[in-house]
Amino acid sequence: MADAVVWLRNHQDKFKMEVFEPPMICCTVPDRRYTDSIEACFNQDQLKILVTQCEEDYAALNHYLNDSEQAGLRKGARINIWFRPKVDLSPPPMNDAELKALGFDDYAINKIECPDGLLWFLTREVNLHRTAIGLDASKVDVNAAMEAVSRDGSGAKFIAGRVMNTVSRSRYGKRAATNMTKDLRPARNLVSSTIDPEIKKKLDQTIQEARQALEVINEDANNLAAEEREIRGEEAKFKKTFDALEARKKAVNNQKKHLATLTAKIETNKNKLKDLEKAPSVEDERAKLKKRLFEISNKRVRIVKEYTVSFLP
Repeated sequence: MADAVVWLRNHQDKFKMEVFEPPMICCTVPDRRYTDSIEACFNQDQLKILVTQCEEDYAALNHYLNDSEQAGLRKGARINIWFRPKVDLSPPPMNDAELKALGFDDYAINKIECPDGLLWFLTREVNLHRTAIGLDASKVDVNAAMEAVSRDGSGAKFIAGRVMNTVSRSRYGKRAATNMTKDLRPARNLVSSTIDPEIKKKLDQTIQEARQALEVINEDANNLAAEEREIRGEEAKFKKTFDALEARKKAVNNQKKHLATLTAKIETNKNKLKDLEKAPSVEDERAKLKKRLFEISNKRVRIVKEYTVSFLP
């Protein structure tokens, strides 16, 4: 059970509503005079049970603690867990005036401190709202109390001094009231140092506010995560568009370079063409060459003649 409580304290965020630790831990009896009486109203299982407030949390807690190994508890451990839907309950068997008149001090439910959400368990399961306590047995009219707590036919318990009285009515014959008595034992579980109720209330309120703040933070975190996913999706789209534009820009630049190269070649060829257009025609060039050859031939003939004359006697 101790390991289950430690796990629960560290994982309350897994549940829709607060899950309560066993009554032996989260309940206190401020007036020590009532400790033995209050504990006598519980059986051992009721003192050590974990209490949930909704069926969803009941199923989830059973899954974590009993149906799987996620909580890391001792193998074979079985943790008792409680949940019951809200229904109308039998009211206290006596009103306040009658309670006092019969020598009782109060109902057990008014002498125990606990989280508000645990009250349904204490009334539905333990019947503390129907268990009257009289600290001084000499003041309690037991016979009258037996009639008072059993007149609705359902029966109830009451404590006179250090004796627990369990009253019921027979289903047959005159339906007479019967009473089983049992001496109270010294309390063993609800005897820890009593916490100041006001301090405990403030601490519980602080814890509740912290849990609510955590829920808000978690909700905001989830919203931010969703926004981040959306932004990342948009970023991916923009990147894809940007990359496409960059590729297009690169292709355009390459085409510009290629066009510039072609333009330069065209300009060069144009200049060559102009030079060719300015050059003499083939016929003119041929006539020019013939003239040049003729002049060279005449020059050679003249030179030969001059050379020959120089060697004559």
